[in-house]
Amino acid sequence: MSLNITMSSFKNSFELFSKWSFFLLVMTLPLGLFFNGVFSIIFFLFFTLYMISAGKINKKNPVKLLVLNIPVLLPLLSLAFSTNFDESARIFIKTTPILFFSIFAIYMNSWFKNKVEIAFKFLVLGCLLSAIFCWLGVAFDLLNEGLSLKFLFTKEYSHHRLSEIVGVHTPYLALFINAALIFLFYGLGQGRNESSGFKLYLSFFVLVLFLVHLMARNAIFCLVIYSVFYLLWKKKVLAFVSLSTTITAFFVIITFTENNFLRDRFLNSLNVFEKQKVLKKKDKRFVRWSSSLEVFKKAPVFGVGTGSVDRYRKTEYLKKLDSEAYNFNYNSHNQYIEYLCTYGLFGGGCILFLFGYILKTIYQKKSIFLAILFLSFLMSMLTESILVRTWGISFFGILYITLYSWEERNN
Repeated sequence: MSLNITMSSFKNSFELFSKWSFFLLVMTLPLGLFFNGVFSIIFFLFFTLYMISAGKINKKNPVKLLVLNIPVLLPLLSLAFSTNFDESARIFIKTTPILFFSIFAIYMNSWFKNKVEIAFKFLVLGCLLSAIFCWLGVAFDLLNEGLSLKFLFTKEYSHHRLSEIVGVHTPYLALFINAALIFLFYGLGQGRNESSGFKLYLSFFVLVLFLVHLMARNAIFCLVIYSVFYLLWKKKVLAFVSLSTTITAFFVIITFTENNFLRDRFLNSLNVFEKQKVLKKKDKRFVRWSSSLEVFKKAPVFGVGTGSVDRYRKTEYLKKLDSEAYNFNYNSHNQYIEYLCTYGLFGGGCILFLFGYILKTIYQKKSIFLAILFLSFLMSMLTESILVRTWGISFFGILYITLYSWEERNN
């Protein structure tokens, strides 16, 4: 009898730690790797113990687990044939959180059903805290340099200068903000009755302002797309016309206004086909894509492997005189190209199969929230190698949990 009571007490403790560490690991995504890593380890540990003590595991087809772990299996296969074992092992270990998240998502999805919406509310809170910390940090720097606060929203204090205050790379911070905004748009559902309209609109305004201040082009483009879709879906014609007019006016103004950094950031830097000029610089991301594609050509079927891809890519950077990419050992800045040059057509086909499988699951659930959230993630992979960075791996794991735990509501 006493043994049963003790086991029950342990199980309740494991569950309590699991619940709060899960909420906090989601909240700390936009607040830096250190805290997010700490809460991730706590969550993995206590939720594994809870699974063992509870003994309530959903019986699922193991093939599903195999498919979801393609991002883990590919580095594992590469490790087996690697000529640089240490580097390949490092990359494989970095992807292992996906294994934990996929197991939890498939076999314990019922546990998350009443927690996943709360977790996204914590993500909104984390993004708001990140905005506050970044703006306070910039304000402190301005005052410390003897400058006026009117420079807060200038070029010099935006983009990477802004995001480095919380230690999160700009595209990933923008990805988390986008996820929070998508939740406010499509996923909050009945939760809107619990929050006042003022809090909702204030949160939305702050996050949009923060996203624009970060000047993350991909994320802002996604914001415009799902905002337009939302307004058309809800048949808010006046709001749609207002948004369209505002966006059109914005591009007209920055196009015909001389010497403004917005035109340089949003228009001139996306100079795909032209060579670099005084007022038109070519985005070096395209050069890095071509360098990675040259690596892909060396082993198009199975790729050069995780142990060799950086070495071959640095050689291509050197040929193209891209000193920044060479010195900092930049990745492809495109997840699809990253898979092609590392794992070849085999790896590229595998990851597309995984994404198709996820889209099929979303279609079966008929969830607009999941569809917009995942499509936003796919868009982000056009300009970042998401699944080779810890931020992206953690977020992808949370997407797995959301995929299998989210229950669509009539919003």
